[in-house]
Amino acid sequence: MSPVIATILMVAITVVLAAVLYVLVSTFLVGTERERNIGVACAKVGQTNYRCSIVSAEPGTDFASVGIQVTTSNGSIVASWARGIDLSVGGSKENDTASPPIASGRVVDDGDGAFGTGDDVYLSPISGGSLAGLGIKLSGNRCQGTATIG
Repeated sequence: MSPVIATILMVAITVVLAAVLYVLVSTFLVGTERERNIGVACAKVGQTNYRCSIVSAEPGTDFASVGIQVTTSNGSIVASWARGIDLSVGGSKENDTASPPIASGRVVDDGDGAFGTGDDVYLSPISGGSLAGLGIKLSGNRCQGTATIG
């Protein structure tokens, strides 16, 4: 074999090995983005109602992918809002589901027309029940926030 052909083969093998190594290393780097935190604080409003405010969010939080769940201590969902909460019309949105019917709720816009920091979730018990001890969870594309109600 001539030295020119041997050199071409060595370069080709080096390029292939470098490509394989690049693919292996890049797959380890995918998905290493950490989860962003959403700050949620709940306070009693009146005798039985609660307001949970979205008080903070880390830069880059994608609120278009965030949904809300109100849950019991064992994880049963009592009220929820699907991802992509639209507050551009009317400035608020009723909860999508409530099963079993323990709480009703409404997300209220802070005036900017978009769901995000500064907005409030108002919760009311149904049939004279209590919301104390329930939890609220905001979660979506690599972001999450939780708080206990009451």
